[in-house]
Amino acid sequence: MQTFNALSSTVFSIAALVAASTSSHAFDPSKTFKVDEEPREILRYGFQALKDNRIDDAMGAFRFGAEKNDVQAQWKLARMMQTGEHGAQNHADAVTLFRKIANRHGDRTPPAREIVYVSGALVTLGLYALHGVEASGMSRNPRVAESYFYRAAALYHDPEAQYQLGSLYRSQILGEASPRSAARWLSLSARKGHPWAQAELGQMLIDGEGLRRSPIRGLVMLARSIDTLGTLDPVVTAMNKNAWASASEADRKAADTVLAATRLNGPSPYASRRLVRSMGFPRVAGN
Repeated sequence: MQTFNALSSTVFSIAALVAASTSSHAFDPSKTFKVDEEPREILRYGFQALKDNRIDDAMGAFRFGAEKNDVQAQWKLARMMQTGEHGAQNHADAVTLFRKIANRHGDRTPPAREIVYVSGALVTLGLYALHGVEASGMSRNPRVAESYFYRAAALYHDPEAQYQLGSLYRSQILGEASPRSAARWLSLSARKGHPWAQAELGQMLIDGEGLRRSPIRGLVMLARSIDTLGTLDPVVTAMNKNAWASASEADRKAADTVLAATRLNGPSPYASRRLVRSMGFPRVAGN
């Protein structure tokens, strides 16, 4: 937590982002919005401008909402700057906004409607620290990444943060691997339907890595991961194929029986709601 607070102590004002991101078309919010305009109206205008391909107006609207401390406007603006959506990429300004979102309530619990944004900002900052993005001003520092992931995983029960934390502990990025800790966090994430957590946990169950060996449960976990991902991740696809090919006939039949029963409930909702949570960073299963 001390590492996180140290990193977060220097937060630039949102007004600085406006000057840094000024485009050739100067959007004047005073000609479009009332001084006390409702945040939802500002957002509605911004998204409609995006739909109409009026990028400068959209960016201007989201900046105006961000200056008014609306978390949804801050999130949308930060994501556009992070991903380069519509040519607006600016990692340094994105990190500034993500930090503001992450720290907007200090040590107090955010309102329920804001938790997904606060948690998402923490995860994204963790990914910046894990991978190191020179243009963002954040160098690679896995220990800093761990602190961000831990806060989102422990306080907000974020499945992406739990997955990232488990994957960190399974690897040797932080030094010696900690399979038991990895299994704990991956299990929490997998229960929420996170497909990459299911894949890693499935392989650990098959190998008996950090928890009691259970090849049937492992095959089921890997199959559930594939149910969500399809062929999206070739690494997971290969893990699943190899696991089923290497399993005994009895284990395959037992796993098929479990899957036949559980698939009656339909696919994991994670497929439609949370696959974007990799935030544009590379996804590596079983690293």
